[in-house]
Amino acid sequence: MKMTVFAVMSLILFSNCSSNRMGIFDCFRKKKDKERKLTEMYSTGISKTGLNYTNFETWLDNVMQMNIPSDVVAFCFNLYEDENETWTLELIGASTFDKDNSDGACDEVFTTRVNPLVWHDNKEWKDILTESESIIREYLQKGKYRKELKARQGLAIGFVDGDLVLL
Repeated sequence: MKMTVFAVMSLILFSNCSSNRMGIFDCFRKKKDKERKLTEMYSTGISKTGLNYTNFETWLDNVMQMNIPSDVVAFCFNLYEDENETWTLELIGASTFDKDNSDGACDEVFTTRVNPLVWHDNKEWKDILTESESIIREYLQKGKYRKELKARQGLAIGFVDGDLVLL
């Protein structure tokens, strides 16, 4: 049986729809709307107010709405020190996790690398790590997706060139 490119694309898009009653073009429009909303959120620029719970919560709630692969067994919040007092936080999902290895969540199968949380702050790296850890722990107490994060084998934070802190 010969299928056209359109037919194959339609099957792929339609198979991702939450309801079989939804038309293919409605499904496509919903997917595009979701992508547009995420793009708008991330294109708002770098936060000049430093890292705070509200910005983190908004970013993480949007991230957790994405299709996270089922083989993610651990999450890691990676911190980066950029130029000009700018800091970056990304979330990665790993397919393996070893709590006894300081680099135990490195087999990435999911990442927010193209849509990280970025902010300016005139602080030392240790203070950024402590503050980030505190905000994540607060989210784990009251955030919308706290159960999904806690259900994994591991959850950690750390600078990409340093050791991980288990949460």
